[in-house]
Amino acid sequence: MSAIPEWWRVGLAIGWVVGAFGCARPYPVYDGPTRPDSELAFFDAAEPCKVLKIDGREVPHLENWFALEPGKHWVMFRVRRQFRNEQASTNCLAYLDMQAGHTYTVQSRFDKKFSEHRESDIFFQVTLMVDLLNTTTGEIIEDVVCE
Repeated sequence: MSAIPEWWRVGLAIGWVVGAFGCARPYPVYDGPTRPDSELAFFDAAEPCKVLKIDGREVPHLENWFALEPGKHWVMFRVRRQFRNEQASTNCLAYLDMQAGHTYTVQSRFDKKFSEHRESDIFFQVTLMVDLLNTTTGEIIEDVVCE
């Protein structure tokens, strides 16, 4: 039996998790010292998105939140989604004019189109659709090219 009471171990575990993740900072994709959030733009690559490169610079594969200087940036990313038993994946390239204090993220969805080729057969085509969203304004950004 441990000398540390159970409630104490649970409290330590919760404190560690809050300390480790509660103070998380975005990965800086700019040179120079740390800058205040109000001077930066952010790219949030939540699942199912994975950022591959920003402005031609590879980024750490475990990062999913990025801080950039305001201005124009190229973001290359991959989106993977599951539809029934099939895995859909596409690589995309987006050109963003990012504004200070704004956050940008990827939205993906399936577009299903049904068609009937013969009387007894119904087929449908599923396309993985990708949009970029400025979460600060709610604006959808159109400049996304996917394979």
